[in-house]
Amino acid sequence: MTKKSIKDGLHNIFQNLLVNFALKEDLEEVFKEQIKLMVSGQSKRLYQDQTGLKKRFEELKTKKETLDSGYKSVFFGFKIKISNPLA
Repeated sequence: MTKKSIKDGLHNIFQNLLVNFALKEDLEEVFKEQIKLMVSGQSKRLYQDQTGLKKRFEELKTKKETLDSGYKSVFFGFKIKISNPLA
């Protein structure tokens, strides 16, 4: 019950429900350790994903530069043929 209502509000009902899910004191340390392991595992995966993505980005960047230089030489050769059709 709140000051404004005679009946139990949703907040009170939810609060009473949460009491049933309280963590026992003897399990708190185990729970904390499990949370640390989960966070650590997530951090490692994120770092590995980030490292892999950076490597892949560099590979694609190199391929793009190779393609760019190849097309520039083809374009330059084509331009010479058009500029000098009798050659």
